[in-house]
Amino acid sequence: MRNPGPKADACYRPSLSYRRIAHSTRLRDISASSELPSHPGNTHGHTHTPHRIGQTQTMGTNLRQTQTAALNRMLNFNIPFSDGEAGGGAAEWSDHWKVLVYDRKCRDIISPLLNVSKLRKRGVTLHLLLESEREDIPDVPAVYFVEPSEENIARITDDLNKRLYSAMYLNFTSKLDRSLMERLAKNAIAANTYSLVTKVVDQYLDFVTLEPCLFTLNQPNSYMGYNNPGASEADMEAYARAVTYGLFSVLATVGTVPVIRCASGGPAEMVARQLNDLVSEHLLANTPFFARGTGSTAAAFHRPLLILFDRNDDLITALHHTSTYQALVDDVLPHKLNRVTIESRPEEEGGAVKRRSYDLDVESDHFFSRYAGALFPEAIQANGAELAEVSKKEEEIRSKTIHQLGMGGGGGGGGEDPAQDGSAQELLSAVDSLPKLLERKKSLEIHTNILQAIMNVIAAREVPVLFDLEESMVMSSRADKATVKALLADPSKGSLQDKLRLLAVYTLSSNASNADLQELNEAVRQAFPSGTPGVFAAGGGAWPTPEEVELGIGAVDYLRRQRAMQHLPDRAELETNRTGGRSAGGAGGRGGMGGGGTGVVALGGESGYMSHFINKAQSQATDLLAKASNLLARRNSPYVTRVVDNLCSFKPNSEDESFLYLDPKVKGVNPSNVKGRAPFREVIVFMIGGGCYAEYQNLQEYSRQQPPAIPRQVLYGCTELLNTEGFLTQLVELGRKSK
Repeated sequence: MRNPGPKADACYRPSLSYRRIAHSTRLRDISASSELPSHPGNTHGHTHTPHRIGQTQTMGTNLRQTQTAALNRMLNFNIPFSDGEAGGGAAEWSDHWKVLVYDRKCRDIISPLLNVSKLRKRGVTLHLLLESEREDIPDVPAVYFVEPSEENIARITDDLNKRLYSAMYLNFTSKLDRSLMERLAKNAIAANTYSLVTKVVDQYLDFVTLEPCLFTLNQPNSYMGYNNPGASEADMEAYARAVTYGLFSVLATVGTVPVIRCASGGPAEMVARQLNDLVSEHLLANTPFFARGTGSTAAAFHRPLLILFDRNDDLITALHHTSTYQALVDDVLPHKLNRVTIESRPEEEGGAVKRRSYDLDVESDHFFSRYAGALFPEAIQANGAELAEVSKKEEEIRSKTIHQLGMGGGGGGGGEDPAQDGSAQELLSAVDSLPKLLERKKSLEIHTNILQAIMNVIAAREVPVLFDLEESMVMSSRADKATVKALLADPSKGSLQDKLRLLAVYTLSSNASNADLQELNEAVRQAFPSGTPGVFAAGGGAWPTPEEVELGIGAVDYLRRQRAMQHLPDRAELETNRTGGRSAGGAGGRGGMGGGGTGVVALGGESGYMSHFINKAQSQATDLLAKASNLLARRNSPYVTRVVDNLCSFKPNSEDESFLYLDPKVKGVNPSNVKGRAPFREVIVFMIGGGCYAEYQNLQEYSRQQPPAIPRQVLYGCTELLNTEGFLTQLVELGRKSK
């Protein structure tokens, strides 16, 4: 087996001082650290070998490709690839065999980017969880990719003591604290295993990239983290620090220095100021991450804009029923890290439920790339049309093949030579195209299955009716209480979760009195009376218990109290905002009202119902189309999209005048006094407290609608990607704790 890494030298001398050991370049190879060195090129007294120098990608290149390239470089023992190895070395097979050891957090970072075949291509023969029981493989090196925690350092120390691998390349998602680093070194010295540690690198890859313009820090319960009434000041500081380092990882990976904007007060300002200071320190230390930001004039001129939001700025968008394909996948089906699971129930009773999982990738899946953000009826219609087209082409090729074989076999073909009229070449070309055609058909059939699964759920739960009512409330800030009450009290219309969402949207989009809200709470209780064992709720779910109903109502009451504390505008003011009496960015204000109004940016789709669909079903997918005809085909601009437009366009009397302006490159003066007015072509939107696909897709639609002369790419990130079930779970817990 070929030696996969730098040849081990024997120059180590045991010492109680970690710094003495670290004089060897083999033991630590740190690219950067927020504990800044006293002079460039030396960190913690260790030889510094930057592994991202020369990275000059712009934000527009593709965040997913950039992070994949960094992971490929890590799997290459942090040795940069030659220029001929495109895509971060992904083009060539590696002959350096290795074991990959990761924790659960890093598994989630890797899995959307590198599947098993891609890992094998990079020379990974085994990939194992750090916390699992692992056998020793003493003749193979191991690449570790883990979070810098006490538990992981203890497990790595145990692996060193057992001498599981011939060499260990330790990679951490973010900065490894000095105390943990010294603990690792002292234990390695005591066990005389320090020579096995070949490199230790702070990768700053502490985020999950799901799509070229979508990332998440994958921090669970992030909304509850900073809204918890029992959280101490230390808890809040730890929360902000975790978010700050996650965002720093994104900026370090793309190698750019943004201008930072956010509203005053709250977690957004706390994170913004910490991030501003952290980036400034790295700029002063001349670390390699931000070489692009201090380089050419063109790069500095087109710096990105980073806008930080608080989930409390717009609660409605996170609770509103949605109408686009990808958002519905995340809303009604088990979906995580681009993998969706659907269930198929047998027709006969007692049969086992079958579960199938599919990976949804906008880069490799042609259909999903085009229709992930499309309205659900449009996706159904397109799936049916494309499937019919592919089936027709397949039938033509098969018919042509049978015809040509009949002619060649002398079975009544008249003895003609197919080669003389070029038909043989035509047949060969058709047959060559068949595998690709069948692959496309298989992909479309997968989407047919997913669309069918979604349709089954939304039809059983009457989601179009709920979406219609919520949309009318958000659009006009008016709702007929009697209509809302009738839906809440009807057990056949929606699950408990659906009713709580409707109740929450009504609570946040109107100035209803406490008496009105208590009346609606009672309607929810009436829909799910106790003492009904064995009965299933709408959509096939289990009938909720009285305790679950009360906890859900408590979650909505928590939102009502939040709204009251933040002094939201009344109906008249909201109506003025919606019709343009004030800047569109101010419509909805803060505190959960941002989902309403058409705003300044009118995004795709027609107003009203989708009324003209295919009359006769040509396939399973087009059968679904008729059932989905009541799903509204209009989309509106959430609060976040309107603020992005206001800040990028420097609109007067908008958030451009009220949001904080921070520039990591400006020190010693008030950054707002030197505020640049050049148009931003790259925007990073980050939602603290959890984001959602509806917000992401609306921002992408906004980006596509920009004029070609002034393009504007929008990246969307969040502390975690929330579906409504996960968000309601956090609200339930907050409601319980705040009583």
